[in-house]
This record gives sequence, structure tokens and C-alpha cells, in this order.
Amino acid sequence: MPASNGNSGEVTGSRKSADRIFTIAPSQPFLPTLARAMLSGAVAEGLDPLEHPFALADSVVFLPTRRAARSFGVALLDAAREMTGNPSIVLPRIATLGDPDETEFLAGLSADFDLSGFSLETAEPVDTLQRKLVLARLTQQWVKSLTPAAHARYGEEQIVLPASAADALWLAEDLARLMDQVETEEADWRAICDVLPQEHAEWWQITQAFLDIVMQAWPEHLDELGLVNPARHRADLADIRIRALEENPPKGLVIAAGTTGSIPSTSRLLAAIAKLPNGAVVLPGLDINLPEEIIRQLQDNEERGRESVTSTHAQFGLCRLLKTLRIRHDQVNTLGKAGEAKAVREAVIQAALLPADASASWVESRAAYDGNAIREAFDGVTIVEAANERQEALTIALALRQAVENPAQSAALVTPDRELARRVSAELERFGIEIDDSAGQALANTALARFVKNMIRSAGNDTDPVAMAAFAKDALLFNGEEQPACELLELALFRFSARKPDAGCWAAVAAEAREQVKHSRYAPGTLRGLEEDGWEHLVDLAGRIDAALQPLCALSDRAEEIPAALFCESLLKAVIACTSDAQGESSVFGETGGEELGSFLDAMADQEETGFAFPAVQMAAVFDALIAPLRTRRAGRSHPRLHIYGALEARLQHHDVVILGGLNEGTWPSTASNDPFLNRPMRSALSLPLPERRIGLAAHDFSQISGAPKVIYSRAGRVGGSPAIASRWLQRLMTYLGEEQCKPLCARGDYYLACAGLVDAAEGPPKPAPRASYAPPVDARPKSLSITEIETWIRDPYAIHAKHVLGLFPLPPLIPLSDAAQRGTVYHDIVADFISGWRGPLGEEQRDAALERLAELTARRLEAEPLPVEIAASWKQRFGQIATGFVDWEIDRHQTISHSHCETDVVAGTEIAGTGFCLRGRADRIDIHHDGALTVVDYKTGARPSNKEARTLSPQLALEGALAARGAFDGVAKGEVASLLHVRLREGSAFKIDDITSRQDLSAADLAEKAYGELAGYIAAFAKPETPYVSQRAPVPNQSYPGDYDHLARVKEWSIGADDGGDGE
Repeated sequence: MPASNGNSGEVTGSRKSADRIFTIAPSQPFLPTLARAMLSGAVAEGLDPLEHPFALADSVVFLPTRRAARSFGVALLDAAREMTGNPSIVLPRIATLGDPDETEFLAGLSADFDLSGFSLETAEPVDTLQRKLVLARLTQQWVKSLTPAAHARYGEEQIVLPASAADALWLAEDLARLMDQVETEEADWRAICDVLPQEHAEWWQITQAFLDIVMQAWPEHLDELGLVNPARHRADLADIRIRALEENPPKGLVIAAGTTGSIPSTSRLLAAIAKLPNGAVVLPGLDINLPEEIIRQLQDNEERGRESVTSTHAQFGLCRLLKTLRIRHDQVNTLGKAGEAKAVREAVIQAALLPADASASWVESRAAYDGNAIREAFDGVTIVEAANERQEALTIALALRQAVENPAQSAALVTPDRELARRVSAELERFGIEIDDSAGQALANTALARFVKNMIRSAGNDTDPVAMAAFAKDALLFNGEEQPACELLELALFRFSARKPDAGCWAAVAAEAREQVKHSRYAPGTLRGLEEDGWEHLVDLAGRIDAALQPLCALSDRAEEIPAALFCESLLKAVIACTSDAQGESSVFGETGGEELGSFLDAMADQEETGFAFPAVQMAAVFDALIAPLRTRRAGRSHPRLHIYGALEARLQHHDVVILGGLNEGTWPSTASNDPFLNRPMRSALSLPLPERRIGLAAHDFSQISGAPKVIYSRAGRVGGSPAIASRWLQRLMTYLGEEQCKPLCARGDYYLACAGLVDAAEGPPKPAPRASYAPPVDARPKSLSITEIETWIRDPYAIHAKHVLGLFPLPPLIPLSDAAQRGTVYHDIVADFISGWRGPLGEEQRDAALERLAELTARRLEAEPLPVEIAASWKQRFGQIATGFVDWEIDRHQTISHSHCETDVVAGTEIAGTGFCLRGRADRIDIHHDGALTVVDYKTGARPSNKEARTLSPQLALEGALAARGAFDGVAKGEVASLLHVRLREGSAFKIDDITSRQDLSAADLAEKAYGELAGYIAAFAKPETPYVSQRAPVPNQSYPGDYDHLARVKEWSIGADDGGDGE
């Protein structure tokens, strides 16, 4: 029996290595069980920390993560309180061995062990950011070095190469990951060349030339600096600890717990600890009852080709570790004792996860348990199969909300799906619960990062109006002080002005927009009503934006490439300037991700020597690639008893309720992706683990988490609108249990789903949404409309209500399309100028002169219109094709006309039949014939309205005829209407003249009077307070685009055409 000096905690004597290997079952809380075992002396006989509070002072405990290390300190105090009623105890040193950012190996080494006379010299690790930038530069140089002969080797097949600096950064990230993996696995790069297939020797030369970056160029660079890769540095530190353990064993306990030893350096450290007389290794969830044939299969190193199958097993890593430690499964001691029900659950899950070729034994192993034993074992297990991601997130949120009803319970969602985590966090907010995802949030997805991306695009020469408009309206701009003015500036610069701001030209474009508003019929009413001092403020605000963006604008004007350090230094200045208030104070670094972004840009500004540079046009893409790996935590408090973990963060944590979310193939487990650089034979030659190894680690996480007292397995039947397949582990477990045993698990899940359905359920049975219909007071209704609005009034009265009663107007689009209405107006103006300005006869002899005149008018009119260049060119070309048909028509009828009135306005105050309701508007053209008869012409650039529509629901032309007959147009004497014509200003053969009374019994005069009388009746109907403005009363058939106000009327909610499909999103 070992002896113990209780005062110092020193352990003496010796034990066999097998006595020093322990495991804790999944059903036992790992850290509390380990803490009780340490305090009770179960892991070191003769050491009694409860009797001697300082007994653990000289001990060291190694745990995989910092989160576990923090939790273990609390677990020790809780265990001491539970076992003695007194939490007073001197804690051991708790160190981490698996944290990828671990830097304390050397700093704490002398505190752990007696290192007198022991050398701690080791090369410093290279900064990961510096490594990424240098690798990106080397990648750029390699691409430039490729000769035409290298391209020719691939024949007609295209070589996929990094085409930009951003591509080089992404590839550098992959290269760094490959280097870390090779060095973590302690492989030798030279082994690749020994296994090259001869048939691939020629094309491999190019791939090998690229990998020379990591096999030759990068090592030489590190040698010059006297640095090593981070993975190599961690391995060196582990070896130093191992030598320290061997040469100067510590006085107290040395325990390594919670790791599967999947990394060679870690497995060596575990082996060294296991050999110490006072050492112990505590494994997580080792299946000590694993069949011998399965153990041999998992430990077989000779048939490496089978690893793609065997490495997916949950016990693969632990079996390989035991082989390294030269320990049999039956020699491993178990800490903690599981109850019978928990032990059955563990055994069933372990059996369900056996390799596929062992599933033949399921029937036999299943027969060992009666139905009652399985029901009791899985009494705390629930299976939720939601219809889609939203339902899954809401159901999980309800389960978490229910868990915190008990103040003694804690609960956690564990999922690798960060989108699901985000959804659950959002759903919990409706219950007033804030919860933070422990895996953090990608910095690139924060509001701050989006603001910075839009800011960069706003300062570049290749401007994006959508990004610039979003930047202008962002609440972070100038700390939100100028939000109302920024809304107006966005309207003026990006929705109205024809010229969008270039880098540094916001103020100039704002001044131009002010002048354009004064002369434009199409300017938004908000801008037309802006006073002069308001415009002055907008121009000043635009100038302030110019000044804030100046550091980036200066870079965008550079002809030479921009060093990455200079870019980030300028970017930091611009971020501070753009987020500062009038007093020059910026709160940007208090935003979510602000601290991380500031630190990153500061670090980047110190990377001048990396030599990485890029063209100015790639600034936004480079920024995206640079911040892609960064993560941040959401600002604000998180509920103390609720947690969201990734699978890694959940390791060794214990909660009363655990939800495993996103249990679908491709999510958990994730799809095994192939290496972009090395195929499987090459990875085998390097002794690198195959991609399937990650599935085995994930399977171990699944089995460990499944030991919680209450477990909820959750998945969605459809993800992203597509059917999803349940996780292989869930499928195997349900198959093993059988349909009858799964019924209560699924029934409990159905209860949660039913509760989720009630959260947003309406009271009573579903009711069809009513058609939008509003009846405002009569005195609030419009007393005047334009002639063109009469059709809208007839077809969609709600649009008139929204525009004239509510005063709502549609915003112009950010990216102007070829606006048919504006194009029609331009064409109208051109032909009106032509008709009004033509003097003298117009016959065949004058045809060429007429066409020339139209071409001149077209160029002049389009030049005056605030249009993008590409749209103006298109309209000019199209009208050139229209001009021929128009001139020919004019020649045919010119001799019959005495005078033409173009763009003639209705006399102000023209009432309809004494109703007090006035019409306003303008006739495109009224021709007076030699006999005094009138022809009313309306130019149209589209196919609508048809002649039938013009006689019924689209009475614009007929109403113009009625007004002309009454002398209601300025300068046009009343007379009999002889004809009503639609002139279709369309290209080629589509140009035609439509007489809307053709093949009808009604004359033009009769049709005009009919329309006039019907309008009078319509006006009288809407003069009654009970007459409502109904949405889409007579919609245009087969209309492919919505009306301007359809979204306000919620047409898709009540119309027959509403979409009832989809995945419920």
C-alpha cells in the first residue's frame, strides 16, 4: 500500500500501471465524480485531502479545455462541502493540455515540478496571423511563377488557381491547417514523394511545386526567424513536460483526465503520467465491456484502409490510446457507480453504436434486457422530430424554458449547428431569456462587420449602390446622431440622383441632386418639400462622410498594390471616424465584436514585414477573408443556468437537462470532407488520420452527452427546404430499441411539438384573412384625381386610399431598372416636341428630314434626363426603331389636320357633372381636323390597355375625349370627338394604331359620354361614407408584378394566389 505524508500531499510507494488508469461512465458527471474520487483517495491510496487541507497543494490536474479547468475548481469545492460540510481546501494546480491556444506550458512548468538544472529552452511559435499573411504572399508568388508549359500539362482541362488576394488568404488558411495537422501527427513531409504514382508524376509536379511552399519555402522562412509552427511548439512543450516528469517526478498527485489522447504528444504525456507512482489517467466514457473482437478491429494498425470504417466508432480513439498505454480494457478501473437504469442506458447506446458488421448481434444483446428495464432506462429520454428548423428551434427553446422552472436545474443545448443555436437564442428572447452561444459568433456575421464591409465598398472605385445605401442608413454611422438626415441623404443620392457617389464624391453628388430636384417631375415629394437649410445640412453631412472615408479613399486611388498593414491601419482610422459623434467620441469598440475587431486591426497594422499586398479593388474581399476565422461573444448577460454549447465546449460539462440538437446527417455528424491537397493514399503515407476520424470523435461526444439525467434528441425533417436524413446514431439507437420502445420517447417529443404549435396559434379555428378594405371619413377622401389614376381607382381602390388618404408613396429603387413609365414619358416628350416644332408640309420628300429631326430630339431629351448611361443608350437605340413607323403614320394623315395640341393640360377646377370632384391631367395629343372634328391620341409604349379594357376598366382615353368635347383642355375649343386612338410606340412591326371604337356600335363621341357618366356614378358612390376602398377590386389579369401597395394590403395573405407551400419558414 502506498504511504502518504498528509502535510505535504507527497505520495510514496509504487503501483502497477494498470492501477493508475481509470474511467468515468457517461451516466456519471465527470468532473464532480473526479473531484470526489480525488478527495476520497480513490485515485491515490494513502492520500487523504479531507484530513489534510493542504494535501492537494503539490498536485497537478491536466484537463482538455480551459472551460473544464474552471469547472473542476468549482467541483472540488462542492465535493469538499458535500463530503465534510466545509469547502475550505487548497486547490491543486489545474492546467490544460488540449486547448489549441494553450500558452502556459512553460510559464507554469516550474510551478508544477522541481526543474532545478532542467533546460526549458524551446523555439517560440510563429504568430498565426503573420503565418497566414506570409503563406498568402508565397501563394501569390507561386501563381505568378507558373509557366505556360505548366498550364499546357493539363491540356484542355482548366487549372483552378487562386485568382485574387482573397483567394490566396483562404488558401493560406487551408495550408496552415494542413501544416498544423502534419506536425500535430508528427508526420514527415518527405514521405509524400515516396508514394507518388508514376502515372501521375507529370501533373503531380505542379501540385508538389505548390506544396513546396510548406515543405521548403515556409520552413526556410521560419529558420531565418528562429521560430516554429504553433503545433510543433505545443509538441515540444509536451515533450519538455514528459522529460520533466521522468527526470524530476513531482511530490504530489499528477492526474490527466477527460482526454482521449488522439494527439501523439498528448498520448505520450498520458503514458508518462501513467508510469508515475503518483500518477493517474482518467478516461472519459471507456466501454470496458467492449467485445474483444471489436477491440482488436479498432486497434488494428496494419490494415489502414479499414480506418475509414473503424475510425467512425465512438471507442476508436480510446482503444488506440489503451494500446499505446499497453493496458487491456479489463484492467481499467471505474470511478463512480451508475444505477441499474443508467447502466442499462449506457449499455444499449454502446451496443447501438457498434460497427455495422457487429449489428448482427443486436437481437442477441437486445434479448438480455426485458422491456421494463429498457423503459426505465430511457424514461428520461425524449425524441423530437420537428417539421423544419424553425419548429425545432422553438421546441428546444420551450424545453429550455421549462427546465429553468426548477431553480435547482440547469440545462444546455449541445449542437454543432450554429444557425440552430442562433435560432434558439432568438426564440428564447420572446420569454425574456438571454442566452449566449459558448462557441461564439462569427465576427463576419455581426452588425459591426457588416457596417465595415459596406464602408469599404463605399470608399472603393467599384461602388455598389446597395452597400453604399446600407452604409448611409446604418445606425453605427456617426453613432446614430444623424439617422433622420442619413435617411434623406440615402433617398437623394441612391434612389433619385442619376449619378451615384464615387469614392470621396458624396458632397458633390448631393449638391447635384439638390439642383436636379428643382427641375424634375419625378423627384420624391420628401425631397421636393425640403427647405434650403435642409439641403445645406444634407450637403454638409455628405461632406462629413467624405472626410471620414478619406483614409480608405486615398488607398482606392493608388495605382500600386496596398500593403495589408497599411490597409488595416487606414481601415481602423476610417472606422473610428465613421462611428464618432459630433464631439469626436466613438463607442464602436463597445459593440458586439468591437473589441475583437479593434485588436485584430491593431495586430494587422504591425505586419509590415510579411510583404502581403493586393490591388485596391480587392479591399472588401480581402477584409472578408481576413476576419473569417475570428469569433466574438455577444454583448450582454446570459442566463446562469442555461447554456448553448458546441460539441467541443460540452465535453466534461454536466447538466440536468441536455438537448442534442441538429441530429441530421451532414450536421451531426458532419460530412467527411476530402483534403484539398492530399488524397487518401498520400494521407496514409504521412500517417495522417482520415477525415472519418472526426466522425468517431463526434460519436464519442454523442454517447457521453447521452448519459445526462434527462436527454432530448432533436432534429428537423426538412433543412433549408430540403428533406433531411436523421443522424446515423439516432437511427441506430431507434432501430436497436424497436418501434414499441420508441413510442414513449417520441410521444414525449410530440408533447413538446404540440406546445410549440400553441405558442403562435391563434384563438379559435383558422379564419381566412379578409381583403383589405377601408372606409375613411368622406372629408378625408380625395376630391381630385388625375385622369390616369381613374383606372387605379376602379381596379384597386386601396391604392388610392394609401396614396391620397394615408399619404404613402413608393420609394424609387436603389438600382434603377428600365422604368417603363419613365421611358413612356421620355418618348411622349420626344414626339410632342417633334409635332409642336414641325413647320411646313410633311410628305415623302420630307421623310428623311423628319427622321433626322427625331434623332436630334431623342439625343437632346435623353441627355437632359437623369438616367444611367447604359439605360439612356438602350432607349436611344429602341426609339430609333420606333421613329420610322411614327414618321410614316404622320405622313399618311398630316394633310387632314389643321392643328395639333400636344401635352395639353386640363383646365384647372374642371368638375365632373357638378359633383365637386375634379379631374386633372394632360392629354398627349389632340388633333383638330379641317372640319372641326377632334381626334384624341394617347401614346402607349406597352400592349396595355387592350381596346376592350379601354372601353371598360381603363377609361383614360375615353375620359379625355369627353373632356375635349366639353372644351376642358387649355387652348382647345370644344367639338365633336371623331376618333380615340392609342398609338403604340413600339419597335418595328409592333408599332401600330389602335382605334378603340373599331368594330363597335358606339361612336367615339358615344363612348366618351358613356365613360363620363360612369365616372360620375363612381364619384357619387365614393361620396357615401359606407363605400370602402377595397384592395384589388378588379386586378389586371395575369399581371406578373405586384402593385405598389399590395404589400401594405397584404394581398398574398387573402388572395387566391397566396403561396401555401414551402417548409414553414
